[in-house]
Amino acid sequence: MDISELVDKIWFWVMDFDNTLARTFDPSPKQIDVHSGYNLAIKFLFGKATLGEDPLAQIGGLQNRAPSEVIDALFKLMPDLKGQSKDVFDRFKDILNAYVPAGKGTPLIWDETQPNWDPLRLISELLVRAKLLFLINEIGPAWPLPCNGFKEFLQDFPKLKERSKRILQLAILSSGHDEFIKKAFLIWGLPCPELMITDDDLRVLHFPNEPKKTVKPSSYLLDLVHLQWLMQQGLKPETINLNQFLAMARKQTIYFGDDPIKDGQLAQNAGIPFGWFNPNGKSAQNLGEYDFIFGDWRQVPGILGLA
Repeated sequence: MDISELVDKIWFWVMDFDNTLARTFDPSPKQIDVHSGYNLAIKFLFGKATLGEDPLAQIGGLQNRAPSEVIDALFKLMPDLKGQSKDVFDRFKDILNAYVPAGKGTPLIWDETQPNWDPLRLISELLVRAKLLFLINEIGPAWPLPCNGFKEFLQDFPKLKERSKRILQLAILSSGHDEFIKKAFLIWGLPCPELMITDDDLRVLHFPNEPKKTVKPSSYLLDLVHLQWLMQQGLKPETINLNQFLAMARKQTIYFGDDPIKDGQLAQNAGIPFGWFNPNGKSAQNLGEYDFIFGDWRQVPGILGLA
């Protein structure tokens, strides 16, 4: 198969979710947001007496970290927590055996015979599910609201696709979670992109020698987006020159996010343009020649020459 024919006309617009598409850092009507959701989940698993009211504050805040990075930081700060892992797992594995689509996430199986065994993966999985326990029922008309102009942008997207000389492909790449994202789009009355890589996909992967490979700003995450798209076309990676495909797909990709460090560095590592969603007018730092700033999604078509 000619790889260029497969990719040449595609333009991948890959988007972060939290604080880029959805204002999840705003509090819900019950004053629960992503930050407090993590805190509630951590206290649910380990107990408030050990960690206080704001466990995240003890590790310097969330800092856009993936769940495994949060647990790793807590274990390093308080090694006794790691020693409690088996007890925590036994108490909560049945209660939290939901909230993640079948086949995704880390299976809740405690097996110390596995090579490079580390309870970090299982406790991170419990953290995700405990967080969703608190957050997913908060989703409603008042929370989370779409970010500036995103609803209008997506409503107009079919017309935008008609005007484009290339095939526009939306994708989500997020440390968030499938069920939360899908429910938010449902509440907004908007179609959720079918091309989506979330932390639910990443946790099932295991790179004991490369722990940073599946967290931002690793450019490998974009490879996963492109591989998922390839399989959605009914193609198997082994039937094509995979390295050639991934290299060409990156050239047809732009990444949008709210974090100029993690999101921006991911784009830089991949050698692709970065669209910084910056509604509060923060000072630009280390943006590349092909990067741009926007504060409302309705500005994006004009910036990219599709208005």
